[in-house]
Amino acid sequence: MPTFYADQIAGATSAVAASQLGDRTPGAEITNRTSYLIATYTMDGTEVADDVIRLGKLRAGDLVIGGSILISNDAVATTATLDIGDTEGTDDVDRYVDGADVAAAGLDLGSASPGAGTLLPAALGTDEWITATFATLATPVAGKKLQILVPYVGA
Repeated sequence: MPTFYADQIAGATSAVAASQLGDRTPGAEITNRTSYLIATYTMDGTEVADDVIRLGKLRAGDLVIGGSILISNDAVATTATLDIGDTEGTDDVDRYVDGADVAAAGLDLGSASPGAGTLLPAALGTDEWITATFATLATPVAGKKLQILVPYVGA
């Protein structure tokens, strides 16, 4: 199964380039210590259920605010549900969002499909990739986009 990357880091798909991404994908500093990981993914039409998109990397100690994750899309498939999680430990693919319906164009809030990490947030124990996984997917549409905004408090 291939690994996909958000458009902002798609040029870093080789093992060497991916390892040189640094400590974390830069966020946009908004207020105090709250930042946003902003990732855009363009569908290529070959995605299948259980494919993983690496959205960006956060540092150990960062606290993801899962209930405030925003998912915007422009009708990426006829059927599509998305989980958002991280690679901590055994890869908790739905730690923050569990089964958000992203088939129809629109905006989804993470708190509408909360994962366990949204209900009981905890700081990341190690540097981790924040990931989006297609829990279900049918007839993906090439060229359509997902944009995901992940708020977090930096360590």
